[in-house]
Amino acid sequence: AQAVFGFKQAAGCPPELFASGHSLPSAAMLQAPIARDVQVQVAAGLQAGWAVTQDRARAGWAVTQEKAQAGWAITHEKAKAGWAVAKERAHAGCVAAKERVDVACEGRALLDRGGRSVETAIRAKVAAREAAASDAALAA
Repeated sequence: AQAVFGFKQAAGCPPELFASGHSLPSAAMLQAPIARDVQVQVAAGLQAGWAVTQDRARAGWAVTQEKAQAGWAITHEKAKAGWAVAKERAHAGCVAAKERVDVACEGRALLDRGGRSVETAIRAKVAAREAAASDAALAA
């Protein structure tokens, strides 16, 4: 094989390619199509990877949203139940307080009137308390 410009003539190549006046293709010219192919493959790989990453991110976000909405629904239901219990207890407390105020007002009115009827009412009240205490002791 004959050496021309640092290249050896390959077997089967026409000798006129190596004759003077013809330039040999540079290494960059020979590698340009390969480099373009590699660039296209790298770009396609990056695009595919980015698409997969976006799909996974969307799927993860959807799962996160579903869990958050389910958690909110549970929290909302618990809050509604808690509000109902608090409302019920507040109402019961108001009823009990009103009953106590009514009893106190009646007691004050009895004391202001005085007389035999007051004495009888107070004795009846004391007897009722003693009976309730006695019943409570038997039940315990």
